[in-house]
Amino acid sequence: MRGKMIDIQTRQVRLFAEALGAHRWDVICIRNKRDVVKRENITTDGLMRLLPFLRARNAEGYHIFIRPVGGQQIPAYLDDLDARAIRRIAADGLRPLAVIETSPGRYQAWFRLEAGDRETLRALAERYGADPAAVGIGRFGRLPGFTNPKPAYERGGMYPFARLVAADPNAPPVPEAIPPTQAQPAGGRAHIMPMSQNVPQTPVAEPPPPVFGTNDHPYRSIWQRLAEPLIRHDLRLGRRTDLSRYDFNVARRLLREGYGPAETLEILRHGSPDLEQRHPGRVDDYLLRTVTRAAEFPYGDD
Repeated sequence: MRGKMIDIQTRQVRLFAEALGAHRWDVICIRNKRDVVKRENITTDGLMRLLPFLRARNAEGYHIFIRPVGGQQIPAYLDDLDARAIRRIAADGLRPLAVIETSPGRYQAWFRLEAGDRETLRALAERYGADPAAVGIGRFGRLPGFTNPKPAYERGGMYPFARLVAADPNAPPVPEAIPPTQAQPAGGRAHIMPMSQNVPQTPVAEPPPPVFGTNDHPYRSIWQRLAEPLIRHDLRLGRRTDLSRYDFNVARRLLREGYGPAETLEILRHGSPDLEQRHPGRVDDYLLRTVTRAAEFPYGDD
């Protein structure tokens, strides 16, 4: 059984690498958001030789992430997609290079992009309800064939595998003008590719995002601008409002954009809604912990 699992894992990694078409890779193993092991700029053959090492780290509770390095057309992914989004992508005639089920019912879809085409990636994320905090070129995504050891997914000491469910090395780059949705298959588990084009689409009206608080400090508008895509994403999925999660991801975004930790902390202090009510007497401690965590966890999905 173990030998069969290793064979499946090896095949998943090789198919994923062939689909993305990169010649070099960065790999990172991360546990508890603090323990980090990196292997940088390795070849595809080097990646395959690294699998026993990655398998051992994964068994110790490390998450295994990967990103392609270099190339004229840079693969990038959308994160936290549901089965409905995967069906919409196929209905629109878009062809991902790879689709990975990273946890039960949640997917990452990798696309080929022209170099530096971040606006197309943001448009895709908005269209298909991807996690806006995980939009960017050059990010680490989950390597298929390895478990996702988040505590929330533990069942009897076992964790779900990140599973490659589609691979298409011949997928063309995403066009600048994304075609209109032609179909909306109803219900059930995603048939990743190809799909029927004959089910009519039911438009879904997007509710406006709530605006929290009445603070008119200039930093308030920065917080609202960065948090708004997260708020919209949660509304689409029917998730509850989570201001602490928004604070964390706003801090991550600010740090990635070049803001220093001190200024990031002040933007949260004056921009985040109702801090004193949410953390009475502990605002400074909360802000310090949030910015510290954001600085320590820049990789992969949350």
